Order: sequence, then C-alpha cells, then structure tokens
Amino acid sequence: MPICDLHVHTKISSDAEQTPENNSLTFCKTAIERGIKHIAFTEHYDIIPDPGAITCDAFEAKRAALEAREMYGDRIDVIHGIELAHIHRPECKPVGEKVLEDVTPDFVLGSYHIMDDGTDYYTMDFSQYSDEFLLASLDKYLEEIHYFAKTCDFDSLAHCTYPLRYFHMHGRLGIIDMKKYNEPYAEIFKTLISRGKSMEINSSTMRGNYGEPLPCFELVKLYIDLGGKRLTLGSDGHHYDLVGTKIDEVQDYVKSLGIEGVYVYHNRQESFVKFD
Repeated sequence: MPICDLHVHTKISSDAEQTPENNSLTFCKTAIERGIKHIAFTEHYDIIPDPGAITCDAFEAKRAALEAREMYGDRIDVIHGIELAHIHRPECKPVGEKVLEDVTPDFVLGSYHIMDDGTDYYTMDFSQYSDEFLLASLDKYLEEIHYFAKTCDFDSLAHCTYPLRYFHMHGRLGIIDMKKYNEPYAEIFKTLISRGKSMEINSSTMRGNYGEPLPCFELVKLYIDLGGKRLTLGSDGHHYDLVGTKIDEVQDYVKSLGIEGVYVYHNRQESFVKFD
C-alpha cells in the first residue's frame, strides 16, 4: 500500500473538481482507508506575469489543512503544503517569497507549468504545431526548469517531465527520443542532489495508458544511479478518490533499485520514512 501521497489538490485549487465533498476531510478519510500514513495538501499557487493572478487562496488552503490535521491527525500525518509555480521569474519571486513567509507551509513543491515565452502545454492545441516546433519547445523547457532547479526555494521538484503528459495526451509522444534527454536531465538531477533537494515521482500519468510516471522510470533510475536518494511521491490527484493511486507501483520500482524509503516534510525540515 502507498506509504504517502505528498501531492493532492482539493476543491480549493481551481482546476480540481468543485464539489462540496472534494475537501481535505474527505481526502484524509479516503487516505486512511487506503493505509496511507502521510498526506500533503499542495494547492496550486501559480504565480504568473499577470499581476495578482493566482489559483488558490493560500490562507484558505492552510486553514483546510489544519482542520484536517485537527480531525484526523491521530490517524494520519497531515502536512500543509503548497505547489508554488514560476518563482524563478523576477516579477514572481517577491510574491513567492511573501506567500512562504505569510503562510509558513510545511512543504513546498517547486512547480513549473508555463514557460517564460507564455507556452502553456495544458491549453496548447498540439495539432497546430510541427514536430520541430514542439521538440524545440521541449529543449527550451529543459533549460528553464534547470534554471528553476538551481535558483528557487522549494523542497521537492514537482513533475520535472511535465510536458510529456500533454505530448502523450495529444498523440505526439512518439516524436521524442528520450535517450537524447538523459544528459540534460542528469544535469538537473545533479543540481537537486548538490542542493539537498528532493525529486518528486508523480504517478498521475500512470492512471491512463501512458504507463510511466513523471519522470519516467528510466529517468528515475538515472537519478538514483547519480546518487540521488531524496524522493517524494505524489498522485497529483485532484479528486479524493485518486489519493494514493499508482504510488504502490512506484514504491515497488524504487525498492527494486535499493531505495528503502522516501522523504516527508514538516516546518520545511525533511524526515526519512522507511517503506513497510
């Protein structure tokens, strides 16, 4: 069974299902039923160039996480997290620093969704672009996320192969030769290792027919072969019924590579928790 799920979104995140029951209490209840021992609520706080444009109320998110901790904290470790995006940009950095100072989360997922030129894979119509354009965009994404990994304040780097989710959804994954990206991802992983940061393995793409997490198993192995030991695991579930999904398969894989456990965070301090 999954030991943890450190990446979930309730209705507080604008892209999650907006039903009353899709809340932190239901997430905790479901996680407990599934034997999960640690859960982190990581509502989206996407800082983008439009002034004040964000996707959640960070104080409401903290209140909801603490309410869940008060009700269920004797049965599950409830972590108040945040998925903080785009804090590498000069115009976004002060906003990110302020929210971290004001809401003091336990855990910060460093996240990168929209590229500096405005490219948004989530909304992009892939049918309008050539293979050459998309591959050039992916190269630029790698440059930008490496800069993010080198410069930003976070605890774990979220879904570092994020564009591949959308390449797959739009039937363009086949244009990518992943071996070409081993070297740039090795540099990103070395940066995380040298800074003492974790890498997230995100199981969201394993729920469909993609069959691989973000990053893929081959890149997870590369990270571990380079000496990476700090891993966080998250479903990226935007509905309570998705909490913990496919994380057991990720656990089995990293165990096969000699990893004995994963990391959780409280007050921005890491703790190692062993697999059962």
